[in-house]
Amino acid sequence: MKHPVRNNGEGYRVSHAANGYGKHYEETYRHGYYADLWRQVESPLLQKLFTQFAAEGRRTCLDFACGTGRITALAERYFECVGVDVSATMLDVARSKCVRSPAIPRSGIRTPTTC
Repeated sequence: MKHPVRNNGEGYRVSHAANGYGKHYEETYRHGYYADLWRQVESPLLQKLFTQFAAEGRRTCLDFACGTGRITALAERYFECVGVDVSATMLDVARSKCVRSPAIPRSGIRTPTTC
């Protein structure tokens, strides 16, 4: 699938908000390199960490920049989760996968410019 939008230096807020981008992004994790990386490395590592955190009594999770909810969907098996993202199109996909966790749009999140 062809990338539906070129970034052209405009940043995540613009590039990831393009119509249909959430579905495009989600598709990158269904087949090929990123799908294999998720199944073989990232998901098992996160499951191990989440199991450990749950055993330590942790009960909540905030997935900041949750995108399409790939990690939130895994985390909600262990914790009460909330997913937050600036991209409505990414959150549309997250809401379809994360039935127990609210996905909250945060378009007002600002990038800090100085400390």
